[in-house]
Amino acid sequence: MKKYMKKPPTKFYSPAAIFLIMITITFGSCKNTSAVQENSMKDTIDFEIVLEGPQSNFVKGKRTIIKDQEQLQHIFDKINSTQEPGAAVPEIDFSRYQMGFATMGELSSGGYTISVDRIEKTTENTIIHLTGTSPNPSDNVTTVMTSPFVIFKFEKQSLPVVFK
Repeated sequence: MKKYMKKPPTKFYSPAAIFLIMITITFGSCKNTSAVQENSMKDTIDFEIVLEGPQSNFVKGKRTIIKDQEQLQHIFDKINSTQEPGAAVPEIDFSRYQMGFATMGELSSGGYTISVDRIEKTTENTIIHLTGTSPNPSDNVTTVMTSPFVIFKFEKQSLPVVFK
């Protein structure tokens, strides 16, 4: 004996119901772009690399804003502690500029780098975007401890500075 299944009833929507559904979808998918645009407004800030290299002599990773000549001298003293001759400490006008320092900390080999990709000013912060490289397992690298670093200078900012 064959069993026949009943077809479910086909629903027909009135044109008014279809219109309401379309309006709901259209307005529901709209975004409030004024808040998004305000937070996404970004200006790029020029910067200058002052010094970079494979050996900062900082064991732990560090990201900091250098606010005065004394702090800059301390960082250069640490970097120069194992270099002969040491790098000259630049004289910076800290009333106009500020500096950044970033290091990856101590690593087990060469082949690593850290650098500044860009600096952006948003409505809330100044964002320093860092990038870096690491060696592939098949790369030939030095087998000495390294601590890559970068020191950079940019115009003094009134907004808080954050690293990413």
